[in-house]
Amino acid sequence: MPTEPPHSPRWPWLVLMLGLIWTVLIRIPIVLYAEDHLDSDLAVDGLTLLEATQGNWRWHYPGTPHIGTPAVVLSWVQAKIWGVDSQTLVSGGTVAACLILTSTFLTIWRVFGHRIACWSLVPTVFSSLGTIWLSSRITGGHLLVTAWSAGALALMFGCWTNGGSRRSLIFGLWCGFGYYIDSMILLVLISIIVPTTVIGWRSPTILRSKLVFLLLFGVGFAVGQLPRELGKRLEPHDAYQGQFDPIFQRDVLAEHTQILFTQCLPRLIGGHTFHRFGPEPPASKLPGRGASLSASPQFDLYSAITTIISLTLFVAGIVMILRKSVCWPISVASSGVASSLLILTVGVLAAFIINRNIFNSDNYRYLVFLLIPWSLGFGLLLDALASRGNAGRIAAILVGLGFAGMMTLDVYRGYRHYGWIEETATTHRLAPTDPAVLYFRAHPDATRIYGDYWDVYRLSFLTLGRLLPRPLGIYPDRFPEWKSKNTESDVYLVAHGGRVPTKGWIEPVPLRGMQIYRWNWSRPPQNRQPWD
Repeated sequence: MPTEPPHSPRWPWLVLMLGLIWTVLIRIPIVLYAEDHLDSDLAVDGLTLLEATQGNWRWHYPGTPHIGTPAVVLSWVQAKIWGVDSQTLVSGGTVAACLILTSTFLTIWRVFGHRIACWSLVPTVFSSLGTIWLSSRITGGHLLVTAWSAGALALMFGCWTNGGSRRSLIFGLWCGFGYYIDSMILLVLISIIVPTTVIGWRSPTILRSKLVFLLLFGVGFAVGQLPRELGKRLEPHDAYQGQFDPIFQRDVLAEHTQILFTQCLPRLIGGHTFHRFGPEPPASKLPGRGASLSASPQFDLYSAITTIISLTLFVAGIVMILRKSVCWPISVASSGVASSLLILTVGVLAAFIINRNIFNSDNYRYLVFLLIPWSLGFGLLLDALASRGNAGRIAAILVGLGFAGMMTLDVYRGYRHYGWIEETATTHRLAPTDPAVLYFRAHPDATRIYGDYWDVYRLSFLTLGRLLPRPLGIYPDRFPEWKSKNTESDVYLVAHGGRVPTKGWIEPVPLRGMQIYRWNWSRPPQNRQPWD
């Protein structure tokens, strides 16, 4: 966040407040029906939240040393007031969305002025269905670090324009703690370093004491990221080692490029993919009713139009940022921020292509930093249009209103497709309907669950941690410390698709799309454990 408040008229604060209100309102169905789209990774976030409300704060999320636990705070207050459940957990994503809106708005206001900042609110407030789905994640959406990154840009601008030892130290602390929050911020730091170097070389009056700046920034960064280093040593388990390593095989890079431009980028900006238009939330592997959330029409004209228009405006906005980045003689510092965002855009796209962990449209979350240049580009575009006299001002208003209406209608269609609009208006269904959840809630004797990664963590959270999860050996184990709790208590196996378990499992209970087995401790084959 900026260290100094912007000095401009008061009415933009009212615009910001209205934007925050709409940001919360449009996400109410996401929160109310959280259990419908709760996946395994979000469930791990929930288990971490459950521990935090009980006073057990981890250094980082289980099995992921590259993501710290500050994101727990997003849901912690709600959980302490109303208790830990799917709704209070997912509500943290709405808090993160509000932080992105506020941080980006204040940063653009400080650097480019209040008019551009107000225009930039449009794509952030009236965001795509894909962006809204990111706010249903806590760590998986990477929204907190995105908001933090917008604040880093504002602090960088303050160092360029005003200098000072205090600002340099705060800038370093902010970036270091952002590295602890999520290591993805490295992309932002790289995009900041290059313009800083150029500005320091071309404008000696800015950053007058470069050595002092670098020294204080380095000290601040080292202190800020100290929790990350401590966490890696005190809780060293990494369930995803090598998952984010780069890959440079030509055929893989070509596939990733195709996924980027036909699925992930369209889904982030326009809400849909080019290979399958229609609502497509990241919930394709959930059991029970949640599986229906991935069902969408193969082709939908309105979704196609929405996506194409949004991408066209996105590209036009990037062009406007490019124009702003070359205006060095007019404004060195603001052009430097524009250059940083331009470098960030290219860096994010390049990192996506070489990331080993790219498989489908769900990976669009790795593009979340593009929300910042998307907002600025839109603001620059409409401000340039509005500066062309009365006709241009009317045109800009019409474009803004048209975009807002188009995206709102698209989100409404998505919610209606999932059945949330009708259920809220008629039956008010908020109780769980997943048969596995109902089964285990009716069997309090169950203490351990064994099965697919996507099942065990979700069911563990929905039973508030009573079921200790143990994924099959081929999947990452997020809680290895729970292996030691190996008492002869009731252990259950969840199996899918007619999969036949090994000997020792009894009493199969057929449910919708799955079967549940209980381990026979009295007669296990050759004294084997359930997971041998």
